[in-house]
Amino acid sequence: MSFKNKRFLFWLLSSLLAIALIAAQCGGAATPAPTEEAAQPTEEAAAPTEAAAEPTEAAAEPTEAAAAAPTEEAAGEEASAAEGDFSGLKVAMLTSGPINDEGWNQTAYEGLKAVEAAGAEIANTENVAQADQLDLIRSYADQGFNIIIGHGFEYGDALVAAAEEYPEVSFIQIGGIAENGKNLVSYVFRPGEGGYAAGILAGYMSPTGKIGGVGAVEIPTIAADFNAFTQAAKTVNPEIGEVPVAYTGSWVDIPKAKEAAIAQIDSGVDLILANGDNANVGAIEAAKENGKVYAIGWTRDQSHLAPELVLTSLEQRVDNILIEAITEIKAGTIEWTNHLVGFAEKASTFAPFNKAVPEEAVNEVNAVIEALVSGQIQLDDNGNVIKDDYHTGETSAAESEEGAMAADADFSNLKVAMLTSGPINDEGWNQTAYEGLKAVEAAGAEIANTENVAQADQLDLIRSYADQGFNVIIGHGFEFGDALTAAAEEYPEVSFIQIGGIAENGKNLVSYVFRAGEAGYAAGILAGYMSPTGKIGGVGAVEIPTIAADFNAFKQAAQVVNPEITDVPVAYTGSWVDIPKAKEAAIAQIDSGVDLIMANGDNANVGAIEAAKENGKVYAIGWTRDQSHLAPELVLTSVEQRVDNILIEAMKEIGAGSIEWKNHVVGFAEQAQTLAPFNKVVPEEAANEVNAVVEALATGKIVLDDEGNVVTDDYHK
Repeated sequence: MSFKNKRFLFWLLSSLLAIALIAAQCGGAATPAPTEEAAQPTEEAAAPTEAAAEPTEAAAEPTEAAAAAPTEEAAGEEASAAEGDFSGLKVAMLTSGPINDEGWNQTAYEGLKAVEAAGAEIANTENVAQADQLDLIRSYADQGFNIIIGHGFEYGDALVAAAEEYPEVSFIQIGGIAENGKNLVSYVFRPGEGGYAAGILAGYMSPTGKIGGVGAVEIPTIAADFNAFTQAAKTVNPEIGEVPVAYTGSWVDIPKAKEAAIAQIDSGVDLILANGDNANVGAIEAAKENGKVYAIGWTRDQSHLAPELVLTSLEQRVDNILIEAITEIKAGTIEWTNHLVGFAEKASTFAPFNKAVPEEAVNEVNAVIEALVSGQIQLDDNGNVIKDDYHTGETSAAESEEGAMAADADFSNLKVAMLTSGPINDEGWNQTAYEGLKAVEAAGAEIANTENVAQADQLDLIRSYADQGFNVIIGHGFEFGDALTAAAEEYPEVSFIQIGGIAENGKNLVSYVFRAGEAGYAAGILAGYMSPTGKIGGVGAVEIPTIAADFNAFKQAAQVVNPEITDVPVAYTGSWVDIPKAKEAAIAQIDSGVDLIMANGDNANVGAIEAAKENGKVYAIGWTRDQSHLAPELVLTSVEQRVDNILIEAMKEIGAGSIEWKNHVVGFAEQAQTLAPFNKVVPEEAANEVNAVVEALATGKIVLDDEGNVVTDDYHK
């Protein structure tokens, strides 16, 4: 998560003085040291629970109330914890408010619990007064805690001081800009982007076009989100005029936020963006009492406050930030600087959409998020749109996909060459490779490629590229393994990458293989929902272990949804490119009664999908890249093998000197595999379930073996 933005530094510093005047509203007095008896929090800090729980006596474990507040089953913590093994670490956190506040501090605690789920010993102190920060941090450091987190901008000075005193301890700030280049790192949420995506949803969902906002304190980040919210809503509905925003001046004054929301509702507003932290409880309560006004929450999923009316919530995923940060600290790859984070880093996400949100709106919001990530839509620090190639159509969909992971990369010093064994317009494996190469070009690299490479010519072509000064050379396919291994020995100063193979040498050759079965399993969940008769099948290319694993997992997952599904026939054509043969195999399955086909045959998928299209009633699931354009009414989704994401990440690590020169197994967790947007015929229930299963696979709640058999399923239990 190494994304810098120094221009943000001055801007945020200019606002801290004003913010400090109201910081007391976020929390009350705490213990002067974790071994002392806790002092009572202020009335305002205690607002959500009448009397907020006291910090622990020894600060070595959470308080009883703290442990009971957010559950250990919190979605955020499980979403991230599987990625790290933090056993042996002792991690402490300080928050300025209570950890059951429905907002900023509860989100922090859920992030800490994610760290615990990954094996770390944890401790926390809540309701920390600013005067007590440094003493508490010192106490944790003296107790042997090797990572200490201050959650909020107000911890900056204390963390800077402690980092100098304890150089062997790692310090993290969330929501501030403290850094020292040695052992202190900080993370700030990218201004405006969450508000912009929320505004797209508001534009779709407001019946009258009268929308509003209730905020806490008018600091630059919140003002930027409301500004972007207004602009995005007008993109969807130009009739939207002024968007009133009421700032209550408090993060925790629930009655005041409710009063502000009622005033807006009385003026005719039918949708409210609530960006007031804990005070959102009041704004959403006003919508609930009215019964007809929609709300969008903020900081964490607040749908339970009004299940029929909260459309979604912008989630600030502290769990994801901490898991990534601590993983990098352990690996020694962290950049001890300030990082600007958001959708691209999964530091911001949206909670599941309300069933009232139509599929069209869901798809558009997701597409806008992708455009924000890829740079098609760009905002300044005030939330103003400074570039919008997405809505103007100046950038093609392919170009958008190429830039998805490249926005924060700079490869201007790289010359990157790629070899593929087939044509780069094959609708499959090789085209996906070329799109990945174009993503690298979008990040500034000079590129070259040779397609249709015969195996006998591989080594000579690789040598030629190396002799021309290309410093990264990619062989796309398992068949390049021997040539890459030989070239890596001959050219030790060049970096070599293999996609789809297992070549490695520990020095300058790295490879990536897709995790067996997981994409097939996710596709099977969708098939179980979408097959009218329960008769589903598959058309594959060559029966190699990875493809067999995906079809095996496909069958098992479909049976989880519909136990009446029994036999799932799979026809292997023996060819990656024989389109007529794949079509013939698909027709045979359709004639036998199959009403849904998973096509995992690379370029030959064109034939299988064509058979479904000619029938007109048979659904298809594509593979390798988005193949929905082949039959827009019938392709439900496609498994996308995101070579762009793999290459961008690999080259960032090569540039940083942090890459592990070995074989990497990648998939959903690494965004190396994703699902293309769902067809509009897929009901929201099915889409949500597939996404939940993808998350379960990424986090280890569902685990498959190399043959695609389920060995752990804590999700369905």
